[in-house]
Amino acid sequence: MLNSISAQDGPPRGPDSDGVYTVVQQSAEFPGGIPELHKFVNANLVWPASVVESNIKGTVFLKFIISANGIVRNIEILKGIQGCPECDKEAVRVAGIMPNWKPAQQDGNKVDCYFVLPVKFAPNK
Repeated sequence: MLNSISAQDGPPRGPDSDGVYTVVQQSAEFPGGIPELHKFVNANLVWPASVVESNIKGTVFLKFIISANGIVRNIEILKGIQGCPECDKEAVRVAGIMPNWKPAQQDGNKVDCYFVLPVKFAPNK
């Protein structure tokens, strides 16, 4: 289950030392927008057995780069679920199979940008 999505919008700032923007004039966009991103994550998330058996709940926060070509890369876990490394791995797996995004833009140019994605694990028993 996907709880919410955090896009990086706001006043323009320069890129970091790797040339990746945190805040851009136009955010990167999953094909079809946020509703389709929710559908994609929910359709592709495979619940680890430990989550279902132990009723583990929590949210994995991922940070990744959406390149100027729309490719998702450099996926990292900002905050995982304590006691459930399988949840962390599954969230990374799903992010890694996402289709290309519409890239972010700054001053009319396609740029690399960061995106933070929370993936919620909350099974219903």
